[in-house]
Amino acid sequence: MSPFPCLALLPLLFPLPQTGAPPIRHLVLLEHGPKWPASLDAATLAVLEQHKGYVFGLFEDGRAELGGPAPDLSCGVLVLRTSERAEADRIVAADPAVQASVFVADVRPFRCVSSAAFLPSPAAETGELAPVRQEVVVAAPLSEVWQAWSTPEGAQTFFAPKVELELAPLGKLQVLWMPDAPPGMRGAEDLRVLAYAPERMLAFEWSAPPQFPRARPERTFVVVELEPLAPRKTRVTLLHQGFAEQADRRPELAQEWKDVRAYFDGAWASVLGALERRFAEGPVDWKAALAGAKPAAAAK
Repeated sequence: MSPFPCLALLPLLFPLPQTGAPPIRHLVLLEHGPKWPASLDAATLAVLEQHKGYVFGLFEDGRAELGGPAPDLSCGVLVLRTSERAEADRIVAADPAVQASVFVADVRPFRCVSSAAFLPSPAAETGELAPVRQEVVVAAPLSEVWQAWSTPEGAQTFFAPKVELELAPLGKLQVLWMPDAPPGMRGAEDLRVLAYAPERMLAFEWSAPPQFPRARPERTFVVVELEPLAPRKTRVTLLHQGFAEQADRRPELAQEWKDVRAYFDGAWASVLGALERRFAEGPVDWKAALAGAKPAAAAK
């Protein structure tokens, strides 16, 4: 099975701390069926490609919310948005891999709770380890701003001179300000895309810059959300989280994570400023930019 586009926040199976029942969703567990071969052959791979296309279609039309495979490919899960069991059964029955008996499906309803319900309100998110939140309104259509964030060619017009980006859950991500430097000193290296929703949201791992050597091996995460305001006006909201969680995990690094958070408060402002200028004045001239003082956003 292949990873699928998903939401940035996974459902949790416990009651909401609020009134009203959480919505019903359907969890689909896909396991190897009687036609799963001892070793993958061409016929099975063709069925799996059909399955992938079918599931991608479910995400595109909003019938599926999230899903993905087990690391050893022994099973996969899919969360369907419908609250009706009959509809969930119809969706599953139309899966080419289920029809071919490559997979068998176990469909179960559950009440879907998002971790977003447990996040503190913005007013409570204060302190030296609070998430970094930055926002900019860009004079460009939504589709063009999405291309700038979601493709290597687009990201290289404002983010860094070299970007490797595979738009897929767990897809490769590297944002390199010094691509010819030794590994570990080139920029944001060996990261992964976590989730995306086309022209709406992109979530990815992030790392501390080299000047924070104890924090650098660890990972925080960034969520970029896009909102069209007019035909040629798009709001970009960036939320960088995980500093407090890393400090809680290793209290001896709390001060370093505070310093990392303070660094990114300025660095992301620089990145969003470069994005705004990219559409107002044109792509960044990286040769000229790197010949002078290194931009704050480049010191990763």
